[in-house]
Amino acid sequence: MVKWYTRHADMTGATTAYVAMTLDTRNNTVTAPKIAQGYEHIKYIVADTGVDAAHTVDVGNIFVLKLSGDAMVHGDQEIIIGGVSSQETATSVTELVGYKEPFVFPTNIWVKGGQTLDMNVAYFGTDIGSPIVGVSLGLERGRSGTPLQYRTRGDSATQATDIYAALETKPDGSTGGFEAPTGVRSINRMLVLAVLNANSATSIGGNNWVFEIAGDAISETAQEICGYNTFFEAGGGTVTATSIIYQNPAVLPVELGVKGGNSMTVGAAYKGTALGAAFVAATLELVGGQAVG
Repeated sequence: MVKWYTRHADMTGATTAYVAMTLDTRNNTVTAPKIAQGYEHIKYIVADTGVDAAHTVDVGNIFVLKLSGDAMVHGDQEIIIGGVSSQETATSVTELVGYKEPFVFPTNIWVKGGQTLDMNVAYFGTDIGSPIVGVSLGLERGRSGTPLQYRTRGDSATQATDIYAALETKPDGSTGGFEAPTGVRSINRMLVLAVLNANSATSIGGNNWVFEIAGDAISETAQEICGYNTFFEAGGGTVTATSIIYQNPAVLPVELGVKGGNSMTVGAAYKGTALGAAFVAATLELVGGQAVG
């Protein structure tokens, strides 16, 4: 059976800066959960992302969850859990209602019972107002199968069409490419998300995003995978109404062999009409690896 731990965060800080998830559902400030003895892997991640105030217009965010602490067998893990973008679309509006299902993600992250698990959240993009995030972790007793690890990078995408741009910004704002930790043998899946970050398009258009995985860690030549779609329609004149879109990441099959201890890159390009500005991010799900500490 599964045991659940849930935490929330009201985010008022800057972009690419982690905020501790220290609120329970009754809005009490609580400590990081201490994993019960015998529970040794995270089986499910369930996440909700939103904004609890008037949205700043023409911006986008991509939210990333970081799991850290003494409970983590393979060190820090960073996973895309959702996104939101806002666009001015009309001259007036009296009310706007939106709904989004939670992001439900099956996984196999190994943890140590009796130890503390820290949950933090950050976002790529431009400050949209007052983001709120809730995360539930479903833990199961014992361990089975092969452990999974997660690495995330993102960046602003302002390049022209048909040009790859490397994703090299970490969720905490530091930079550096992807590394395949020692003992990792493959990339199983990739989570990707793209959000518009401006209302600068000059025409109706759409984009198909493509992600390229390359580098010394890859056992094949550079591999390209279709990953996401964005669509926009330029407004005319002065616009004051806002369209809000909440998004979950796309989960793509990869199943690509890698050599642990080597580096790799993920680049993002788009086909279609020039979009002005966007933010795009990718999470690699890595199979295997040596325990840390």
